[in-house]
Amino acid sequence: MITQFIQDMYEQLERELPQQAGIQLNADLYNIRLQDMAVRLHHVEMAHKERLALLGCYALVLLSLRIHDQLPTDPAAAGRSVLDGDFIMSFYLQFALRHGFIDLIAELAPVIKQVQIKRAERKQTDEAHIHKQTVKYITKRYKKLYPLTQTFKQVTYDVV
Repeated sequence: MITQFIQDMYEQLERELPQQAGIQLNADLYNIRLQDMAVRLHHVEMAHKERLALLGCYALVLLSLRIHDQLPTDPAAAGRSVLDGDFIMSFYLQFALRHGFIDLIAELAPVIKQVQIKRAERKQTDEAHIHKQTVKYITKRYKKLYPLTQTFKQVTYDVV
């Protein structure tokens, strides 16, 4: 179920990614963070189309950072890789706007920038901060829209 959901999301991204970019998205179906986000999104009440778009935004941010992080040693290939990473980040912004997630962009921008700065300074960092901020965003946005999907504490009373 989750693998199919991630596959569907990649198919949507492929349909919307401009062909002239010449970028082939490799479906990372077994990425642990992507799987975790997919599971979390399945537990939030929202339209399937919205769920796919939100997971797509998250996948694009991860992909952009990974492309930038894994630069080839060949200068020509490295240049192309940097451009691909920049294009994917730009596509993420367009994709998020197109699907109504301007608030996600505002929420993730400072965290993405922090990760980029740490990587530029060659400091150890991973996508955990982006994952946490995205989860926080989902909780905040959908708690307002769908309060009945939130968990409630059980209250017990002693009978006297």
